[in-house]
Amino acid sequence: MRTTTRIAVAGIMVAISSVAYGQEPATVADLLAHGGKKLTKAEVQALYSGALVSGVMYSTVQNITFKSRTAADGSLSGDVWNNGKPVTKIAGTWEVNDLGQYCSDIENTRVERFKACGYYYKLEGRIYSGSTGEPSERLVEREFER
Repeated sequence: MRTTTRIAVAGIMVAISSVAYGQEPATVADLLAHGGKKLTKAEVQALYSGALVSGVMYSTVQNITFKSRTAADGSLSGDVWNNGKPVTKIAGTWEVNDLGQYCSDIENTRVERFKACGYYYKLEGRIYSGSTGEPSERLVEREFER
């Protein structure tokens, strides 16, 4: 379970999750080829400030999901599940750096700490994330609620 939690929380940090190929863009190159765009620093800041963010994790462990609240003051808190069962709670901070990457510094209830940053993209009103920005990088969808 410790490995599962570590993978799940690390995935939240870089904000990447599995994407079903076909309906959604599988890579940065696919998204851009279909008219998508990389979000700016201001767009990522507006997207995250005060949002409830959720998605499926991209990892070697399947069915890991998360939901976290990213407050306007830069704090965040949330939960991680495996197959719908609670795995851990998370808390920490977030910011958007000068490259326009969402960056988080998260600790889970097992006192494991994770830091990472990721890029965000938009296609047809849907938001996707990835960590490196490389054309072949696999993207994942994120849902944002207010």
